[in-house]
This record gives sequence, C-alpha cells and structure tokens, in this order.
Amino acid sequence: MTIEEYTHRLLPMRDKLFRLASRFLTDSDDARDMVQDTYLKLWSSKTNLDEVRNMEAMAMAVIRNLCLDRLKSHATKFRLAELSEYENPDHETPDRYAEHAEMRRWIHRLVNSLPEQQRTVMHLRDVEGMEMDQIAMVTGQTPNATRVNLSRARKRVKEELEKIYTYETAAEPRRN
Repeated sequence: MTIEEYTHRLLPMRDKLFRLASRFLTDSDDARDMVQDTYLKLWSSKTNLDEVRNMEAMAMAVIRNLCLDRLKSHATKFRLAELSEYENPDHETPDRYAEHAEMRRWIHRLVNSLPEQQRTVMHLRDVEGMEMDQIAMVTGQTPNATRVNLSRARKRVKEELEKIYTYETAAEPRRN
C-alpha cells in the first residue's frame, strides 16, 4: 500500500476513530493518542492492508483493542464520554429544555451501566451508524451475537427509562 492509498483510505476515518476512543477514555488527549497509535499500527502493517476488505472495520477494531489495552494497563474504568452539549432551540421553553437535559443525563447513566460489549455495539450502531457486519468484525462477535447485544442494550435502556418516567410521573402532585 502506498502513502497516497493509505492517506486516502484511512485519514477520513479520523473523527470516527476519535469518537470511539473518546467513549473508552475519559481524557481527549488520550483519545487523540490512541488515534495516532492506531495509524502507526496500521502503517506498520501496510503490506497486509491490501488484503483487508473493510478498512473502516479494521481500523475500528484496532483502536478498540488499543483502548481496552490502555484501560487494562492503567486499571481505569470504561465509561462513555459526556454527551455533547444540547443546544436549546429558540422555540423550546426553559422547562422543556431542563426536561431534555435530565433525560440525556439518565440515558448517559443507563448506557454507562451496560456491559462493555453492549455499550460498544450500541455506540457503533447508533452513534457511528455502522452496519451490523462491520460491528461484528470490530467486536469479534458473530453478526447474530451483535444483533442480540444491540437488542438487549436498547431494551434495557428503554425499560429503565420507562421505570424512571413512571416513578417520576407517579410522584408528581396532581393538578386540578
């Protein structure tokens, strides 16, 4: 693989790689380091990259593994990064904005509480928009196991949100 091919095929993935690394690592500088380490690792095996059918899945798998290695070596916890700031549209009331902010916080907590595989699958599918076969390649699961993990993750988040919402609405005073 030439430098031009490498640059053309891999550099456009930089933002996706950074977002995935940011989900694993709490420090954005560490996430940037992981992106660089991923590029270095891929470059060092450039002679084998011509055989890779899905370069994006390969790069995502490499960065995922590097991040997991970093987490294991530093004995830190895996967690999702903070959700991006929500912009309050002009037509949204302050109460509605506060409601949405609280919902985002609950979703963030619930997703963080998922097992690592479910959390990763959910991020790759719902945030990165990857196809199931690509996610299976990244995570090392079968496509069926990937679908099951995604389904279980979504189901758990939905059920927990419903419990929270039901509890909060039941606790609200009735207005006549």
